[in-house]
Amino acid sequence: MLNVLLTRFRKKLSNLMNILVRPLARVGVSPNIVTVSSMILLVIFLLIYYFIWSNTFVLLIGVIASALCDVLDGALARYLNKVSRFGAFLDSTIDRVNDLIMLLFLKFIGISDLLVYSLVLTSFLISYVRARAESLGITMEGVGFIERAERVLIIASILLASMVSLRLAQMLSYIFLALSIITLLQRIYHVYKFR
Repeated sequence: MLNVLLTRFRKKLSNLMNILVRPLARVGVSPNIVTVSSMILLVIFLLIYYFIWSNTFVLLIGVIASALCDVLDGALARYLNKVSRFGAFLDSTIDRVNDLIMLLFLKFIGISDLLVYSLVLTSFLISYVRARAESLGITMEGVGFIERAERVLIIASILLASMVSLRLAQMLSYIFLALSIITLLQRIYHVYKFR
């Protein structure tokens, strides 16, 4: 159900992205620059939070800004007809760094260390399983409850919830971990079917 809703949302978002990429294309911005910018923005907002203004809202804006770049880079690459293997590789690599930074945001708002580290491990394993399976020729798109877009959305929701109650944020983090473990098992089982 969530995947269906997010797929519809992605289609609408895709139309909006096409409007946003036109000015970027006109001034000659490279899709790879947008990809790297998604990481730079997270680091900037992390530094603002750590040294200037320790407010969860700063981290939330960082996640939103980074996610926007993450969507824009692919849309810009398609618009410019510059989709490349290196671009896909760079995007995937930067996504892993961004995943780590965003999950560390949860540590800063008071989510327990063990829970955050468990989320980091499952997040990386979910991505690794997909990459390894696809290297074996097994399509993994749409397999599992939560893909990367859903993970980013959940992290943003946890940050938002923490502004109301840390207990609520902690509870959402446990649900996030449970969904991540289920997704990992779903992906492993999907690959097992091709044995």
